[in-house]
Amino acid sequence: MDDKATKQGGGTVVVTLVAVLIALPMLYALSIGPVARMLETGWISKSWEPTLESAYLPLIWTANSVPAVESVLTSYLLLWVTPNQAVSAAPPAAVVAPAPTPVPAPSGS
Repeated sequence: MDDKATKQGGGTVVVTLVAVLIALPMLYALSIGPVARMLETGWISKSWEPTLESAYLPLIWTANSVPAVESVLTSYLLLWVTPNQAVSAAPPAAVVAPAPTPVPAPSGS
């Protein structure tokens, strides 16, 4: 009778372990949006930007290395931050390419 209970409990442990191993990376990746929003609105101090950029470095590296991931992540970030802030906010700054700097027109005299 104890053997039967042990076998059923083992299946539950495996299912829980698999669920955690899938859920944690998904939560990590999805958390970049709310964090970017909190940085934009001031809920998180700008002094935390280097720390947060380091925390999201694996995700940023993956986005910079895989174009499909970059486009999905950029689109996801734009759901959380205003488009003009997506370039200057961190961690999105490392993912979204900076806007080109306008060149002043030459003054003709």
